[in-house]
Amino acid sequence: MKALAASLAIAVLLSIPLNILVGTVKIPIGDILMPSGIYKVIIFDIRLPEALIGVIVGFILGATGAAFQSVFRNPLVDPFTIGNAGAAVLGALLAYLMILMHLLSSSFSLIAMPLFAFIFALATSLAVSYIGSHGGSLGLILVGVMFTLLTSSLIIIVEILISELNPSAIVQPLYVLYGDLNGVTWSTVFIITIASIIPLLALISYGRRLDLMLLGDDVVHASGLDPNRTRFIILTLASIPVATAMAFTGIIGFVGLVAPYVARYVEGRGSHAAVLPMSGIVVRLCCLSPMLHRGPFPTM
Repeated sequence: MKALAASLAIAVLLSIPLNILVGTVKIPIGDILMPSGIYKVIIFDIRLPEALIGVIVGFILGATGAAFQSVFRNPLVDPFTIGNAGAAVLGALLAYLMILMHLLSSSFSLIAMPLFAFIFALATSLAVSYIGSHGGSLGLILVGVMFTLLTSSLIIIVEILISELNPSAIVQPLYVLYGDLNGVTWSTVFIITIASIIPLLALISYGRRLDLMLLGDDVVHASGLDPNRTRFIILTLASIPVATAMAFTGIIGFVGLVAPYVARYVEGRGSHAAVLPMSGIVVRLCCLSPMLHRGPFPTM
């Protein structure tokens, strides 16, 4: 299993130059290391940021998906199914709408959008946790789906309001509802990285507590921890990177649900301290498929 884990990690590293090579514009091999002219713009301003954001967002979705499944003790939970991702996008769009309405200064847009996304994402996670706890695993999923559908409807309404205020600034529905890793800038990479690195490291350090949460509140309490406080801390740490990423990429579902299964198989159902990073690696590999359809490989 360790050899398989190492192979997957190497594959993620190789995905970065692969992302640079693949595209509709053929870049000669000789211009990869020392690009100039238009090739330099394509590599450093377009493809390299997309490659890095794929790694970062993939790690976020995988790690937080595993954390959510542990906290909610439900294998069908991820940032998408509990409405966390949709609420984050809704919050970001509301911040953008307030900027268009001059209720917020446009100079704070890069801060306001992730901040509103975090507030909405955390509130949704706590609401789903509280309401769904009274209905068991099925009730939790039903409440999560309800919040997902609600936020999707509200997103469309906000998009209509945005288009009315500024038709040239209309946000594409496919972008916010299904997500997109293309067209990112270095500022986006910087913001998501800075906002996510500390919460993700903290989540990984909480590996033992996530193991206990998976066993139930009674076990957590018997270990000398407050289950409600531990749950709140984990949900907060997970909501920060998810909200920041979804505010700029839109909703990306499914991969955060599947990756923890693969990670637990690779790690032999080990501790969450190992499952969380491996889940992030698996999601990054899942995100390679949209990249491969963009165009052919370069020629010699």
